Amino acid sequence: SQGLLGNKNLTWELSKKQNWGIDVGLFKSFSLSFDYFTEKRSQILMSRNSVLILQGTPISDIPLMNIGRVNNHGYELDVSYTKKFGDLQLQLKGNYATNNNKVVFYDEPIRTSDYYYRYRTTGFRLNQCWGYKIDYSSNDGYWTSEDEIKNSGLTYSFGTPRPGDFKYVDMNKDGVIDEKDEVPIKYSTIPGINYGFGLNSSYKAFDFSILFQGLAHYSMYYSGPGVWENIRDGYYYKYQRTAWTVERWENHEKITYPALTSQTSVSLAPNDFFIQNRAFLRLKTLQIGYTLPNRMLRFMGVTSCRLYIGGENLCCWDHLHT
Repeated sequence: SQGLLGNKNLTWELSKKQNWGIDVGLFKSFSLSFDYFTEKRSQILMSRNSVLILQGTPISDIPLMNIGRVNNHGYELDVSYTKKFGDLQLQLKGNYATNNNKVVFYDEPIRTSDYYYRYRTTGFRLNQCWGYKIDYSSNDGYWTSEDEIKNSGLTYSFGTPRPGDFKYVDMNKDGVIDEKDEVPIKYSTIPGINYGFGLNSSYKAFDFSILFQGLAHYSMYYSGPGVWENIRDGYYYKYQRTAWTVERWENHEKITYPALTSQTSVSLAPNDFFIQNRAFLRLKTLQIGYTLPNRMLRFMGVTSCRLYIGGENLCCWDHLHT
């Protein structure tokens, strides 16, 4: 059988970059560095996606080509402030960076006009998350009875909804919930913001430093063990203990998860509940030190000795379900 065909004309990916920056220093204490960058990547090696299989060769056997194009832009900001007050010395610092990209060409065939979004990659960020939009305007996004489901006129192409399942928005208004209704949700699996801030200080022989680091505009679809309850004979987590039930709904109690199931459920399709916000802020490093006086070290022939205690990744604040 015929396998993947070769392409003797393959070449390196091409990147055209521009960087505009400014550095500022004021009062011998304050400094600022700002950079704005653009990058246009072309000749990206990729598989063909628009070639019809009618020509006789599977798409997986079509030669790879340098046809992809992606544009990037963003900025980086670094700020620091250093000041001395007698024996006390302080340094505050912070950084903030953004990265925005857009797929310009992916050789992606356009979908039919009944798709709400006719492209899934072209025109969007790299690794953009997709899924169904939950109709939170109606009963907090849940079906509440069999009659409501029957009278809605909606059908799901990938299963039959039950009371307690998610109610999805029929984006193209055709009465069927299917892939044609999927929309881009939140952000990409590539973080769009990277930031950090910290403090370095010293007072006489003592010193102290702390650094926080975080990411934002960062999403990913969650599934499988640790997320769904119907995997490996059922593992239940905190947010599933208050899942939807008729009694909890009628009593207006807190609901944090759709109705539990041991089978496949329409609620487990990609949607804006399971596409989570992966932004976080963590205490990256913390350190306290003491430098011994020279008079205590001379008799040992030691010029300097510092004792310290520190830790890494000591705490993290995030939006993940547990």
